[in-house]
Amino acid sequence: MSTLFLLVTITDRRSTDAFLQLYESHGVNVSLRTVGSGTAVRETLATLGLEKTEKAVLLAVVTEDTWKAVRTDLRRKMRIDVPGTGIAFTVPLSSIGGRRALMFLTQHQPLTLKEESTLKDTRYELLLVIANQGHTGTIMDAARAAGAGGGTVIHAKGTGTDLVRKFFGVSIASEQEMVFILARSEAKKPIMKAIMAKAGISSRLVAFADDCVGHRRGGIAIVAVIVACFFGAISGSGPATVAALGIILIPAMINRGGFSAPFASAMMATASSIAIVIPPSIAFVVYASITGVSVGDMFMGGWIPGIMMGLSLVIIIMIECRKKGIQASKAKSSWGQRWKSFREAFWGFLMPVIIIGGIYGGVFTPTEAAAVSVVYGLVVGVFIYREVKMKDMIDILVDSGKTTGGIMLIIGAATLFSYVCTVFGIAQAAQALLLEISGNKYIFLLIVNVIFLIAGCFVDANSAMYIFIPIMYPVATQLGIDPVHFGVIATVNLAIGQVTPPVGVNLFVAIGVSEKLQGLRDKTKVTIVSMSKAVWPQIVACIIALLLITYVPWFSTVLLFGK
Repeated sequence: MSTLFLLVTITDRRSTDAFLQLYESHGVNVSLRTVGSGTAVRETLATLGLEKTEKAVLLAVVTEDTWKAVRTDLRRKMRIDVPGTGIAFTVPLSSIGGRRALMFLTQHQPLTLKEESTLKDTRYELLLVIANQGHTGTIMDAARAAGAGGGTVIHAKGTGTDLVRKFFGVSIASEQEMVFILARSEAKKPIMKAIMAKAGISSRLVAFADDCVGHRRGGIAIVAVIVACFFGAISGSGPATVAALGIILIPAMINRGGFSAPFASAMMATASSIAIVIPPSIAFVVYASITGVSVGDMFMGGWIPGIMMGLSLVIIIMIECRKKGIQASKAKSSWGQRWKSFREAFWGFLMPVIIIGGIYGGVFTPTEAAAVSVVYGLVVGVFIYREVKMKDMIDILVDSGKTTGGIMLIIGAATLFSYVCTVFGIAQAAQALLLEISGNKYIFLLIVNVIFLIAGCFVDANSAMYIFIPIMYPVATQLGIDPVHFGVIATVNLAIGQVTPPVGVNLFVAIGVSEKLQGLRDKTKVTIVSMSKAVWPQIVACIIALLLITYVPWFSTVLLFGK
């Protein structure tokens, strides 16, 4: 009895007819013939002999005996072993679905009932991903990060029913993209897990930003900055933003954008630091709880400074593109595609609007806003995007518990330290020293910047707030500095501190993400030393933005509407 296989052929479009004639001579009926585009990195294409980006994809069902004869002719007549010709491989089929389905797939091939084979362990497996148009880049970045070398994308138009649409989670009536990924059997689960994990809110934000600016020089790096700001408005945490977006955008900046691995990792870390400046920010809430300043005012004060930090990073990207000769890597998206990706990302954009609007409008407190955002994110992930399954809830709760527990311990220790400083008169002595040294508010603000920048090298933002704000805030008020302006200055300083060596927390998270990535064009090992060299221009740009924010209070107070 012959084993049944799916024969997949990927070749240059111009060679399609020759392959079809060969298969016809062996009695093989090609069930599907379509056109695809390659996504593999250059090294993989060279290895497989697929230098062309526009390819034909042929699918057919063959028996084991037929495949042996076809394989011989592929080598002898088509010279399949010569680079540039293409590749042909088989995938064992199992449980086809009965005699009817078997006859339909095989058409007129001489098979009998019960010829379906059991899928046995093989070195390679074919992974098929069906996605809405425009998400292929995100899918392949996640797949490469988990060990995939590349894939073949097929554009198609669905004709399924609403029931099928609900089942697969894609709009079948619109244009779709199918991605064929050939991977080792042991890599199948990690690759599919990575793809599914990155198909939620973050991937939709990336897709929208990519459609807007991805066609420009250094576009994918600019996308990283924009999405980090948007996602930061959702998470409010720099390290969380690096962890969530790094696995998608770091390989994209390397493979697609042409940036070096240290630069891409450093840019992701620095852009993610803006998360604590763009509201809703955890650092702003902590500052407000210490000083009694309105949380809503702090949120409004952070918008323009956060945008200024993002623009400073975009300038660094432009300089890097000019220095390294990096060109645009993506065609300009149509306005229709941009509107489509915006609609898909709409629910993600709505989260910060609900939180900020609710707080500033007096609908709920910051604590209640945190609970609302959690419930909203859960509803969107489970019922709208349907990327979060109930079986994932245990892992989500465990991870949340670990993160929350660590933060509580840090804040508890910092609060105790602040209490000790106050009880033993250390805070009062430090305040008197600051007043004596500074003399005026401009010198004082310079000293504050230096202290916070140094503290950011060793202490996380929330801990630094609890340690230094009780000491510095009374001095700032005595010198006539606006409380909101002072809070923004402190937060921007601590945001920069998240990427300043030796203990820039975002840098270490980015290193951890980079170590997990595979299939990168730039194989340079990312270390704290290489990232420290790459991050300094970005730090300098952010410090220039910090000085403007420090000595021009208008940037922090213009949105307070006369308060």
